[in-house]
Amino acid sequence: MIRALCLNPIIDRTYYIDDYQVGTKFMEIPSVCSAGGKGVNSARVMAQMGEPCVLYAFVGGATGQMIVQDMESYGVEGVYFETRGETRTAIDIIDARNGRETEIVEPGEEITKEEEQAFFDRLEADLRPGDIVICSGIRMPGMELSVFGELARLAERKGALCALDVDSKYFASSFPAKYFYAKPNLTELKRAFGIQGE
Repeated sequence: MIRALCLNPIIDRTYYIDDYQVGTKFMEIPSVCSAGGKGVNSARVMAQMGEPCVLYAFVGGATGQMIVQDMESYGVEGVYFETRGETRTAIDIIDARNGRETEIVEPGEEITKEEEQAFFDRLEADLRPGDIVICSGIRMPGMELSVFGELARLAERKGALCALDVDSKYFASSFPAKYFYAKPNLTELKRAFGIQGE
C-alpha cells in the first residue's frame, strides 16, 4: 500500500490577474479554489491512475473538510487527524502576461506533542512490510524540523520504503535517515549545501 503523508495540507485560492500591481484594487476577479499540499496532490494523481493509496493528514474546520471532500471525490482513503483551528490557506496571484507569481501562505495550526504522537502511533499500526511511505511538503507547526527523518526511520523499522519530497527547509534535517529515493529540486539542493547563486 502507498501511504501519502501530507502533514500540513492547504486550500489554494488562485487569482489570475494580468499586470498585477501592489496597492491596486482589482474588482470582480473570480478565484479558483483547490485542495493542495504535495501529499494531497500525490494521492490525487495516484487515484487518477487507478493506484490505491491512503492519505494521512491533519485537517481542521471548514477548510479541512474541503480537503476531506476533495479526496473522497477521487476515491482516496483518508486517515485524518483533527486540529483545533482551520486548515491553512494560500492566496496565489498569477500574472501570466509578465510571468510573475505572488503567493501568501499561512503557517497552519500548531499541534501538541500528544497529537503528533497519535499520528505516529496510527501510522506505525497501519504500516506493513513492502508499503511505500511518501513524505512530502512541510510539517505542522509544533513538529521538529527532523520529523521526516523520524518517519523514514519508522518506515525502515516496519520494513517499508520511504520517499522524500520536502521543502528545502526540511531537506538537510531529514538525513541521515534512509530513503528509497529523495527528490530535491536544484534550489533545494543548493540551500541544503549552502551554495549561492545560479
